Amino acid sequence: MANKATTINEQVEKLKYRGLVFDSGIEKVKEVLLDIGYYRLGFYWSPLEIDKDHNFKPGTKFSDVLALYYLDVDLKNILVRILNRIEINFKTQLIYFASNQYHKDSIWFTNNKIVKNSFVEGFYNFYNKNIKTI
Repeated sequence: MANKATTINEQVEKLKYRGLVFDSGIEKVKEVLLDIGYYRLGFYWSPLEIDKDHNFKPGTKFSDVLALYYLDVDLKNILVRILNRIEINFKTQLIYFASNQYHKDSIWFTNNKIVKNSFVEGFYNFYNKNIKTI
């Protein structure tokens, strides 16, 4: 049986049937579902479910799901800022060090004896094998 798209009304009915409490009104729930998306929010309501049939723990409110979603968004924003600063600092220090090390070669970064393409490819493969799978 092929999956089929559901309407907002069908999504609301499915959530209601599974025991989710709409504490902000049906129209607001529909608006949020249209904005964020039923399936994206599904990731956030899974910790609030009690079984594999996706029934919610008694008293679980739609606002609980949204609070978890926005916590995740806030954490992502914090991490992105921190990781961007680390990335910029790392690249700046690396380029500064290499430029000083190879100061006689102003285009050291194009010299295959200094910067090997295989290093970048090898690093990417290392990431895919050892880090991405965690």
